[in-house]
Amino acid sequence: MTLVKLMNQKQRAMDPWMNNLLDSVFNESVSQNTTSRWSPAANISETSNAFEIEVATPGVNKANLKIDLEKDKLVLSYEQKKGAEEKRYSQKGFEIKSFSRSFHLPDSIDREQIEASYTDGVLRVRLTKKKESVDEPRQITVK
Repeated sequence: MTLVKLMNQKQRAMDPWMNNLLDSVFNESVSQNTTSRWSPAANISETSNAFEIEVATPGVNKANLKIDLEKDKLVLSYEQKKGAEEKRYSQKGFEIKSFSRSFHLPDSIDREQIEASYTDGVLRVRLTKKKESVDEPRQITVK
């Protein structure tokens, strides 16, 4: 996405009302378009015997997190239940109503050994590798 400057700095300084109007219209249109396609940030790490996916999901109810395994695809999703506790906020920095994020799993993953936990706003999914696919270091003899 390319941002186009609508007014130069001198024009913005001359007309702060117009500046506020343009900023509010631009920010509202961007936020409306991005909320429907939002997905949480994720880190994926690998060790010799497993992969770990960490997904940033601050403030979500653990009971509403869903993890599905569909053949070679792992789908992480969240749906905020209707009638959830309504609070009155004076300012709100984040809100997650729903998301869905999927990951393609390699054949080396043991599908029976997938584990998940949720702590401190981070969903962690551990994907253990199959025993035969774990690469143990070894030395090759030169002949």
